[in-house]
Parts: sequence; structure tokens; C-alpha cells
Amino acid sequence: EQLRAVVHEQGFVGKYDFMWMPRATKRNTSTGFAFVNLVTTELAESFAEVFKGYRFEGSRSRSRATPAEIQGYDANLEHLLERALDGVEDMM
Repeated sequence: EQLRAVVHEQGFVGKYDFMWMPRATKRNTSTGFAFVNLVTTELAESFAEVFKGYRFEGSRSRSRATPAEIQGYDANLEHLLERALDGVEDMM
């Protein structure tokens, strides 16, 4: 929730269509990274500039934004669903 609030505070409300912050399953804590799919290349470049060196509350490290291997809403959603199904299969 902190990530979403900060992204909105920085002016990106309605400018992304996908946000996912993976969790470390055993500890249920943040892995320290997130995926945010901005709706245009220009917005992604602006996002990267805004968050270059940004320090989130409670964090000792500074953030950076880099292009992900997977691009686009559909591809991100498909990847997330595949990961979720893999996790279910691992529990069986």
C-alpha cells in the first residue's frame, strides 16, 4: 500500500495499468522490488527519473526503475497468473 500511495503522490495516478510487489512467501515480507506497467513509454521514462534514488520510508536503500523483461498489461498479468499456478502446483 505504501508503494501505491507514493506512486500516486508523485503524480502517476491513472498512468499505470498494472502494479505488483512480490512477497517473500515464508516471511510474508516485501522482496524489495515491484513491477509497475506505465501506459506509455514517455510515462515510463518520467517514472524512472522520478524514482531514481528515491528513498521509501523505512528503507535504507535508494530505489531505481529499470525496464522489465516483460512489457505490457496482458503479458504481466499472464506471467503473474502463471507464477500463482506454479505455487499451487508446488503445494500439491
